[in-house]
Amino acid sequence: MRYSSALSAPLLAATLAFGSRWSGPIECPPVGSDLRRVDLRGHWTLNITPDSARSLPSARLGHELKGTLELTRRDSTAEFVVYSGRYSAKLQSVGLARDTGEVLVSVPAGDTTRLTLDPSVDHGNLELVGKCRDGRLIGRWLRTGAPARAWGSFTLRRR
Repeated sequence: MRYSSALSAPLLAATLAFGSRWSGPIECPPVGSDLRRVDLRGHWTLNITPDSARSLPSARLGHELKGTLELTRRDSTAEFVVYSGRYSAKLQSVGLARDTGEVLVSVPAGDTTRLTLDPSVDHGNLELVGKCRDGRLIGRWLRTGAPARAWGSFTLRRR
């Protein structure tokens, strides 16, 4: 990945100062810009709110659920940046089977990010799609699989 010379010096200084662990809010690029240049590695707080659920009797609509993510690895191609790491969250009420597991994040060209909690299962994972706004990632999520379904909104904040 190439950075303009205006970005290289500040990025190098920040990398030397913080290593691969960033903290505090992320610096979102201008709306519609390419989010691939932003390093998303680090610790995150996840807040999801179910707006609707089907065949999930313990889902409490409108009740915020919390968890954490840690993104530790970053790989890139010309088309995508991909991150991997771990999540920890009690999300059984919206259909996620495990309290902890793997998280994959893909960032294509543009300002959209796609996260998958527990991507190794063929049904029953959570997919989150969001954009960087006001120093955080915000968007919508969906519990995949049938017959149980759930969806709602989410916010990710860097810790």
